[in-house]
Amino acid sequence: MRTSQAPKYLALARYFQQRIRSGELRPGDRLPSFKQMRARFGATPSTVERLYAQLERENLIERHHRRGVFVAGAPGRSTLQGTLGFAAVRFSGPQLHPYNHYLLQGIQQAARAAGVQILLLDRSDINANRNKIDGLLIYEHELGPFAKYRAEGVPCVSLVKRADEIPSVVADDFKGGKSATEYLLALGHTRIAALVGTAAGDIHDALGALRLEGYRAALREAGIAPETRFVRPVLYNPLENYAERGHSLMRRWLREDWHELGCTAILAQNDNVAIGIIRALREDGREVPRDVSVVGFDGAGADMHFAPRLTTVEVPLQEIGARGTQLLLQQIGGERDVQHLVLPTKLRTGQSSAPSGVLAEPPAGRL
Repeated sequence: MRTSQAPKYLALARYFQQRIRSGELRPGDRLPSFKQMRARFGATPSTVERLYAQLERENLIERHHRRGVFVAGAPGRSTLQGTLGFAAVRFSGPQLHPYNHYLLQGIQQAARAAGVQILLLDRSDINANRNKIDGLLIYEHELGPFAKYRAEGVPCVSLVKRADEIPSVVADDFKGGKSATEYLLALGHTRIAALVGTAAGDIHDALGALRLEGYRAALREAGIAPETRFVRPVLYNPLENYAERGHSLMRRWLREDWHELGCTAILAQNDNVAIGIIRALREDGREVPRDVSVVGFDGAGADMHFAPRLTTVEVPLQEIGARGTQLLLQQIGGERDVQHLVLPTKLRTGQSSAPSGVLAEPPAGRL
């Protein structure tokens, strides 16, 4: 009968335990970095994290921010807390941001594999908890205030939104907007509207700008000049959630020049905006997708109990959370290279889109 082999991290732990206790590795000697562990032993980031956690429990090593992992000078408490902070939008507000749930699933999966814990933080809580965390995962609109923590030696990773000064894991929002538009073009739609984007420099919506760039790129590649009148910005408004925002903006567009534009499809900023758009179209006597095809963005389940089920661009939120956690652990382990990971999106077809047909006549009383 074959016996199962011990997990790789335990085999590596025994190897380093023997070298440390024999004196081959002396106090202050540096252990291999994540990259060196991968090249020498074929160890994954999660394996290395479990190895370090095991050696720390035995007080054999110490980790130092932005310096690396070292043989401990004497028995005592490890410098590592075994806890990562997660600062995110609306943890304490009346409405939990929908991204938080999916990001947390990925974060917790990677954290469990590495044997570390997660501490949920609002921005105002970070200073009071700095000594309790080894690094910081960030999902916030405005990243500028977090640059100081990295400059002070706190490892940081931004999730969903890129900042040049902080390592990040994001989705390819540009290609997402491009693939959604290409899909509508393949269905025969040529007059495609977009309720996407916001005012230049608005910190709340760097993602919408990338999605809108993808939309325009797809049109140009199809030989269609992007039409300024086909695009309207969402314009962040803290007094309205995105579904309400999509509804109110689409109602206004319908009252103004929507009917004369003759658009047969529309790309929405996100799934909630798409739901608001569909409500407004129905109130105007138009059916989706018979009269207008609607494509959302995010795929975060906003339409789970809404009909029709949206065609949408899925953002890999769980993977962003998991990969971001692994990237943060690599920083804590001594790797200093700033990395920006861009993960692919995926178009999910639903019931809110259909091949282009003849645009329905406006209801009686409409111009």
